[in-house]
Amino acid sequence: MRVHQLCRQMAAYCHVVLLTYTRRGTEAEVAGMNQVVDTRALPRDDPVGSARRARQLATLVSRAPFHAQQWKGRHMQLALDTLLAEEQFDIVQLESSQMGWLRVRGDAHVVVDEHNIESELLARMAAAESSELRRYFNAWERVKYERFESSLWSGVAACLVTSARDETAIRRRAPGVPVEVVPNAVDLSYFQPLPVGVERDSIAFMGLMTYRPNLDAVYYFLDEILPLVRRGRPHAHLTVVGNGEAGDLEEIRRRGATATGWVADVRPHLARAAVVVVPLRVGGGTRLKVVEALSMGRPVVTTSLGREGIEVVSERNLLVEDDPREFAEAVCRVLDEPDLGQRLGAAGRALVEEKYSWERSGDVLRAFHGSLLGAPAEPSSPAASSRGPSG
Repeated sequence: MRVHQLCRQMAAYCHVVLLTYTRRGTEAEVAGMNQVVDTRALPRDDPVGSARRARQLATLVSRAPFHAQQWKGRHMQLALDTLLAEEQFDIVQLESSQMGWLRVRGDAHVVVDEHNIESELLARMAAAESSELRRYFNAWERVKYERFESSLWSGVAACLVTSARDETAIRRRAPGVPVEVVPNAVDLSYFQPLPVGVERDSIAFMGLMTYRPNLDAVYYFLDEILPLVRRGRPHAHLTVVGNGEAGDLEEIRRRGATATGWVADVRPHLARAAVVVVPLRVGGGTRLKVVEALSMGRPVVTTSLGREGIEVVSERNLLVEDDPREFAEAVCRVLDEPDLGQRLGAAGRALVEEKYSWERSGDVLRAFHGSLLGAPAEPSSPAASSRGPSG
C-alpha cells in the first residue's frame, strides 16, 4: 500500500518507473499498477515451508543476513542495469533496506525508504519467540542485519522513514545522512465511514497472515485476551481479515475465529466491526491498519507498539493497553458503550484528515526530492560509488 500510494503521488510531478517482483496470479494487479506508473514486473516464487527453512539455515554461516539475501536475484540486478542504461534517472528509491543489495550504477541519487527498522523488528521477534531455534536465528539475524543496515545508510544519498522515532534511530547510527519522515497514511476518499450496520459483539483484525508479527498478534488475542472478553460478552467473535497460508488460516479457525483469507475489499469487514483490535507485540515502523481503521471511523483498541509512531492519544482517538486483562477490559468497554465507540471513531477520523492523508505525505516527499536534487554533491566514498552497501 505504501509503495502504491507513494508511486501515485510521485507520478503527479515526475516520470516514475516501478521495478518490482511479482507472484504468479497477480497479472490483474500488475496491469492496474501499470495505469499508475510504468511498471516492470519480474515473476518470482517465494520459498515456503521446508524450502524457506533450508535457506534460513544456509545463511547462519554467512555474514549476509537472510532478510536481505532472500530478495537477491540476478534477474532484478540485470533489469535495473538495463533500465539505467536506457534512461537517465535523477533518483533511484529502494523500498526497504531489504533491497539494499542492489548496485545502482551511475549518477542517480539513491534513497532508501525504510518501512521499518528491520534490525529492531528482528530483535523484537527474537524476544517474543517461544521456539528456541527461532529465537536464536532472529537474534543472530539482528546482529548481521544491523551491520548491513548501517553500511547501507552510510553509503546512500538519503533515507525516508515513517516516523520521527525511526528518524532518530537512523541519525544515531548514520550521522550526516539526510533523513525525512514521510508518514504512512490513508486514502481518505476510499477508507471513509460506510452506512453499514454494526454487528453486535463483533471484533475485527486486519493484516496479512503471511507476516509473522500479525500471526503472533492474532494467536495472542485468541489465547490470552478473547477468553477474558467472553466472560462478560460470551458471544464476542473475532474475524481475521487477510491472506495467509492455508495451515495458518485453518489454525485460526480451529481456535474459534473466522479467517476470511484474501478479500477484494476489506472495508465491509471493518465497517461491520463493533471494535477493531491491533494487539501487536512485535513490529516496526507504523501500522497502516491503524490509520485505515481510524479513517473509517471505527473504534480501535491497540497495544503501545501498535500505535507506535502515530500521533494518537489514548482515550481520545483510540484505547491503548498492553496487559491482556486491561486490553480485554478496553474491548468490553467499547462493546458495552456504543457512545464511546462513536466518540473514538469520530476523533480518529478527524485526526487522519488532519495529519495522515497520502496527499500530505506526497507533498513532503516532493519537497524532499526537490531539496535533494538541488543540494551540492557530497564527497564520494567507496560505498557511495556503487550506490549500495559496501558488503
